[in-house]
Amino acid sequence: MQTGEIDRAFGGVSLFQLDGPTKLRSIQRAARIDVADPGRWSLHSVATSRFGDDHITGDVVSETTMRSTVNPEFLGLAATDPQMLTLRGLASYIDHLRRNSLDTASYEIGYWSRIARLFAVIVVTLLALPFVFGPLRTTGAGTRTVIGVMLGVVFFLITRTIENGGQLFGLNPVLVGWLPTTTITLCTLIAISRTR
Repeated sequence: MQTGEIDRAFGGVSLFQLDGPTKLRSIQRAARIDVADPGRWSLHSVATSRFGDDHITGDVVSETTMRSTVNPEFLGLAATDPQMLTLRGLASYIDHLRRNSLDTASYEIGYWSRIARLFAVIVVTLLALPFVFGPLRTTGAGTRTVIGVMLGVVFFLITRTIENGGQLFGLNPVLVGWLPTTTITLCTLIAISRTR
């Protein structure tokens, strides 16, 4: 990943050094960061604040090097919205968050929603059958188009509401991801059964 992406996303990079689980030892803020070589990062225009027991010291250096096992691809992954990640990227990031005991809810919801939407494409295609063979076949093309667009908009709004509400209320990510697709599948089956 290019360093310009980090700069635009965060306006710089902050690094925190901890002593134990709760004691902050130092904060480094770099204006820019890039890969020096594998396992080493080069930080530019670095301001450091070190916290002692009863005092704080600070300094600024133009460049410093840091060792890290974090690779540029992962850093790009961490700086991205779950909606922009691939399924593989989401799975990798969820695994990382779990290993570090961090909250995975929004990424898990994004993961399961993405899988459910693959099936929703098939279901929505089947939903077109009642428009062709059912009672709506006698209405005009304009009416059928408007109804189809409205169904799509309603499905989108319901999906977003359920995903955001599921994250807010801490619901099971699998349930949240599959609920809209399951609902539209039931509606499609009912609509198809009425065309007979």
